[in-house]
Amino acid sequence: MSAVGIWLVAAMAATPTWVKELDGRTEVCAIPVEGDLESVRPPSLSPLQVLRRERRVPEVGALMPPPLLSFRPQDPVGISILAAEHPLKEGWSLVRVAVATPATEATIEQHITIAVDTTDSMSSATLFGVPLLQDEPPPELGSYRSVSRVDLSKEALHELVDQLEGDDRTVAIVAFREGTAVELAPPTKVSEKRTLHDAIDRIDAKNVGEEELFATLFRTAAKAFTACADDRVLMLTDDNPRFQGDPADVREGLSAWAGQGLRLHTFAVAATNDLTPITRLTVAGGGVLRRADTIGELLAGFREALRPTSAVITDGSVEVVFPGEWSRSGGGEEGRVHRWDIPPVWPSEMVRAELYEVKGAGPVTVNVSVNPVLLPGGPRQARLTSAPPVPWSEAPAALRHQAAFLFVEQALRGGDPDAVEKVLAEGVREVGPGREAQALLKLVR
Repeated sequence: MSAVGIWLVAAMAATPTWVKELDGRTEVCAIPVEGDLESVRPPSLSPLQVLRRERRVPEVGALMPPPLLSFRPQDPVGISILAAEHPLKEGWSLVRVAVATPATEATIEQHITIAVDTTDSMSSATLFGVPLLQDEPPPELGSYRSVSRVDLSKEALHELVDQLEGDDRTVAIVAFREGTAVELAPPTKVSEKRTLHDAIDRIDAKNVGEEELFATLFRTAAKAFTACADDRVLMLTDDNPRFQGDPADVREGLSAWAGQGLRLHTFAVAATNDLTPITRLTVAGGGVLRRADTIGELLAGFREALRPTSAVITDGSVEVVFPGEWSRSGGGEEGRVHRWDIPPVWPSEMVRAELYEVKGAGPVTVNVSVNPVLLPGGPRQARLTSAPPVPWSEAPAALRHQAAFLFVEQALRGGDPDAVEKVLAEGVREVGPGREAQALLKLVR
């Protein structure tokens, strides 16, 4: 046998059986096969991780930090300014400016049908890229558990259900696999959260029946469909969804749905290949395709996909005035003012938060101007000035978690990874988006 042949045999023998080729790409099975289990057994979960993954532990209350913005009934916008001492740049401070519209009652009822793909590729995790579910605390042993796309989708849907409100909003849950599907929950009021959580927990390939996917989706959505309602389908899959029937016929059917007001929004979860097939489906369904690799990205996509129609604010603008030198990750360091616009927003809450590095501890002033559509009195102006910065260890969670991404970006662009890792260990103390930045830093080091 040649040297090359010996090398190939050795390489094949060294490849764990839980690393497989699926649809021409290298994937890591989410559940290792027997025999390899001991060598890849994940570290035990910390109490915080257990709390994060057990939905029934806290019967009430959220696991995420509480909202930092409050509104009076007639305020069209809310403003928040948080300031803390910069832990990595002496003589500088961090200032987080958030502007939000309060959630108001939607003008029309909304019915949501959610379909989750459970095919083999969805039950694996990508070999390359940041680890899935990376906003959970890093385990003490320094490695992350392999988490499948299905588990990532289910975790994000649990979060979504916890956040949804409204007496006129329903959610239905469907699981599918290679063109067949099963209804796990009919259209259910979002107040019945236990029922919806239980349905999400049952999303699994073994629960999928023999009914055709799109017939099941349409029949489920039709149980709550009305011509005057806001009806939407959210499909979570990867870059290779498989359906029965001729693709042209499927797209024609989706176009007919969209023509009746039932629009399909798709989410490519941890996609690594060509998105052309799912893009064609999305265009036919009249919705938007979004890529998502993390819980945070999925939740942001959900908010956009479920935003009701009817604008409540127009002509919104924000002006942030600094006492001196400043910078931000996205640029815009000219002069002492940073201006940005608020797009027309809908009854669901909209929040835009910018994080700035500001030299010195002088106050930062925010001026907001909006024209509320649903409130009398014409355009409104508001102004708020920051308080003195608090120590980094006492900074509010929202500032610390957003700053984590800024610090990691700076570390990856030539900064001091050791200093950033130390700051994150002190500043990212609870579950939240800062865990994603923490995981990314550990991954690339």
